[in-house]
Amino acid sequence: MELKKIQDIPHCLNRICFCSDYLEMNSLNHNHRLFAFDNRHIPELLSWIKTTSDLGYWAGNTFEEGLSPLIFSRHLARKDLTARMMVDTENRLLAYGEIVKMSSRLCSFCRIAIRPDARGYGLGKKFCGSLIEWVKSAQGHEEVMLNTLSSNHAALACYTGVGFKMISRKKKARLVDGIKQDIMKMNYLVRK
Repeated sequence: MELKKIQDIPHCLNRICFCSDYLEMNSLNHNHRLFAFDNRHIPELLSWIKTTSDLGYWAGNTFEEGLSPLIFSRHLARKDLTARMMVDTENRLLAYGEIVKMSSRLCSFCRIAIRPDARGYGLGKKFCGSLIEWVKSAQGHEEVMLNTLSSNHAALACYTGVGFKMISRKKKARLVDGIKQDIMKMNYLVRK
């Protein structure tokens, strides 16, 4: 399926274009609302993680002992974790993310991932915006935190694009591909 960037198709603003199949990206479209993550999508999600670098950028040190469908399904059983997803019209996974409850007022977004062939089309911002709306309406949290690496420019652009602000930088805190990376701690104030 050929993807076209939004800016390449003027009549397709605020949409992701899959050739002639236009999929509107809003909360009213059944195919692009947030859904509870379905464990049947674990193999598809894990197929996006091809290298140790991918794993480091996506999960930090969460899966230092390795990653498999069984290990990941055990991870999903955590009581403080809610996994959400978006799928396309053919029920293929488009986006994945976790909301980890830190307290009654604070949660953290973790392991946000967009299907590799759908990156660069605005889906990450739509997905993160939908996660924020879900946190507002369903969870009542006042603040969302997240960590990302300073070298993950796409993630930084996505998060700042939906309103996250950098609150601290931990220098050379995570080793990825033999290079010490800075961790950027960001927050989003849900209720002011």
